Parts: sequence; C-alpha cells; structure tokens
Amino acid sequence: MRFLPRFVQRFRRLQWKLTLFYILTTMVVLLALEVAAVLIMLGIAKYNVRRQCTVCSRK
Repeated sequence: MRFLPRFVQRFRRLQWKLTLFYILTTMVVLLALEVAAVLIMLGIAKYNVRRQCTVCSRK
C-alpha cells in the first residue's frame, strides 16, 4: 500500500506543472493576440492617414 501515496504525490506534482503550463501558455497567446491587434490597428490608422493626406492634397 506504499505505492498509492507515491502515486498520488506524483500526480499532484504533475497537476501543478500542467496548471502552470496552461497558465503560461494562455498568457503567451493573449500577449500575441494583443500585439497582433495593435499592429493591425496601427496599420489601419497609417492607411487612413495616408488616404486623408492624398485627399487633402487633391483639393
């Protein structure tokens, strides 16, 4: 019966590692999504500024 406590202890360590891995993975994915969203917004803003400047110079 000494096997059961060892097995449970290993499972708890594994569970903690998996939880930490899931948290870190989620944080990295959210950070990547935020960076992508900011880059897209900057691209849209840059496009609108260029478009507005060309419209102003035509008048």
